[in-house]
Amino acid sequence: MKHYDVIVIGCGAGGYNTAIRAAQLGLSVACVERASNVGGAGMRSGCIPSRLLLHTSEIYELASKNAALGIDCAPTLNLAQMMAYKAATVEKMSNGVHKLLHKHGVTLIYGHALLAAVGQVVVRKAGGVQQFLRGTAVVIATGSEPIPLPFAPFDHTRILDSADALSLDRVPRHLAIIGAGAVGVELGSIWRRLGSRVTLIERRDRVCHWLDRDVTATLERSLRRQGIAIRLSSDVIDIDKHTDSVSIRLRAAGSSEISTLDADMALVAIGRRPSTAGLNLTSVGIPSAQEGALLQQGPAHPGHRNLGNRRRCHRRDADVQSRRRSDSLR
Repeated sequence: MKHYDVIVIGCGAGGYNTAIRAAQLGLSVACVERASNVGGAGMRSGCIPSRLLLHTSEIYELASKNAALGIDCAPTLNLAQMMAYKAATVEKMSNGVHKLLHKHGVTLIYGHALLAAVGQVVVRKAGGVQQFLRGTAVVIATGSEPIPLPFAPFDHTRILDSADALSLDRVPRHLAIIGAGAVGVELGSIWRRLGSRVTLIERRDRVCHWLDRDVTATLERSLRRQGIAIRLSSDVIDIDKHTDSVSIRLRAAGSSEISTLDADMALVAIGRRPSTAGLNLTSVGIPSAQEGALLQQGPAHPGHRNLGNRRRCHRRDADVQSRRRSDSLR
């Protein structure tokens, strides 16, 4: 059983920065990653690809409106090339992180990690191979994942999560987005610019509810000017899937009246939860709070530490994310 001073589970932003810093301090470090490459959700299926598509979709929209300025230009959308550009950029960034880990002597192991006991980690690799590790300290940096609706799990075809919505191979005629937080607003802006009809559905009385009301009022006006329809104070109570569409049943707040919204696809963006399933946390005496979040203080063993989104449950997107993204909205 190979021993390391530090074992980091998860090689996203929190994980790889922890691993590199520990290596810089002279510690032996292993980093376990379950995905095909390093970088985590932020780099591979979140912030970075979203920003790339916000940029490219804005260029496309501006080019489409140049005729009013006396510039005759009719751009043609090549969505496959746009997605290829996004994927290539993401892979380049992931490979850069990979090189940094190698440069600092971090051992990178691909597979699914499981806590076997205090200071012991089992890595399940492809083909059923298992690797056993022992660490003086174990850092849990497994990131977060989208929360599904309890009555409509993701099928990644008609009912999408945010990663699906960043990798579509065609522009939907009508995209319904359930949840008008930072993710819903951002992805809605992308697909509206590319030609989709977009409807935002929010159970609260305003979009991005954690922001000041003056800010959300300005944001809402901007979204409506883009042509995005917004349905506030509306609860989704059911989704019926059809061969080529979905029917979303809505109930207005304080009312028993039910309405139906038909769309090609439904993007569920109601928040994210810590991705701790399968870690076997109870084997080391670490209790989890609501929806898999790890308690912020008092771990059962001083050798285990938690990072970032595993420490609390995000029902909506973080305030810091909204601030970083707000300058991309028009």
